[in-house]
This record gives sequence, structure tokens and C-alpha cells, in this order.
Amino acid sequence: MQPPPLEPRRRAGLLPALLLPALLPLAGCTSGIDDGDATASSQSLDTGYSASDARIVETGPDGQPRYTLRAAAIRQDPRTLEVGLEHLSMEVHADDAAAPWQLRARGGLMPEDASRIDLLGDVRVTGRIDTGSAGTGGEALEIRSETLRYEFGPARVTTAADVTLRMAGRWLQARGLDANLKQRQVRLESNVHGRFAP
Repeated sequence: MQPPPLEPRRRAGLLPALLLPALLPLAGCTSGIDDGDATASSQSLDTGYSASDARIVETGPDGQPRYTLRAAAIRQDPRTLEVGLEHLSMEVHADDAAAPWQLRARGGLMPEDASRIDLLGDVRVTGRIDTGSAGTGGEALEIRSETLRYEFGPARVTTAADVTLRMAGRWLQARGLDANLKQRQVRLESNVHGRFAP
């Protein structure tokens, strides 16, 4: 099913460079401003971009996906140029390992330069971390929080909020987290408490 047409800005280059090449092929583009309007009028009516049921794929130099982002809705604020996302999920290939990381949240905010995304509401990150055991492929991990920041370049997840981790029947709670998805390593910052299932 094809997504509905996008509503692009009249001025080029204002959508994050990461999103523009990915969003435009999703559907035919239509302008929310009549071509006969004067420039001043078109700027005052600037409504940003929006898309429903969007899928964005970022590829690396080898043509393979670095990440795939899906969102029920994407909207750009015409004043701040921030991009808001609703009910989003991401599949991140942070390294050469076979299993990608999965990120989900009720919402998210991305700045104009698309360098990061702030995940908001029922955030979950699942993947495998390096436990140092050769041949195991790492240990399954789930991170839960109400807010996390994902930085695209370093593939890094951080938060200063409360987090819960589930790993091999163990539950750990802490305040603050720093996770390097490329190296598959997680560091808890403070107030760490654990519970071990039998």
C-alpha cells in the first residue's frame, strides 16, 4: 500500500538531509501552497513536511541498510524544523553481527540535522551484548525506559532517566545508562538494583 502524498516545504534544504532523499520517493509530492501565491505569502503558509505510514532506510557505502525506521506519522515543525515521529520502530545494524538492534517508542523527536533521535514513551531497546564468551553471539538484552536518546553516528544510546534491563532471567534497575550498540556494551550510571529469577 502506497503512503499518502507528502506535503513539502517550499524552500529546499530545510528537511534534514537524512530524511529528504528517503521520504521523497515514498510517494508523489504535492505542495500545500498555490503556485500563483507571492513569495511572502508562501513563506507565511509554510507547513513543513508530513507523512503517514512512513518507512525510511539509511544505507551504508556498501549499499546495505544501516537502519530502517518505520513510523505511523512523521511531521516537521515549520518553526523549529524538528521532526516529530509517532509510534516508531527502528532496526539498527550497528556492526557486522547478524542480529540487528530493535528500538521502539510511542514517539520521537529529531533535530533538523538528523544527528539523533529522542525516543519518548514506553521506550524499548532489544539486542545482544558482548559477554566475552566466544561463539555465543552475545547475551539477549532488553532495555526499558520512558526516554532514551539514540545518536546515529556513534550508534549510542543514553539516558539520565530510570531504566530497567532484562538479561538471562535477571532484572536490573538503575538511573542513567550509556550503551554503545556498535561494541555491544552497556554501562549503568547509578542506583543499580538487581533481581534474579530462579
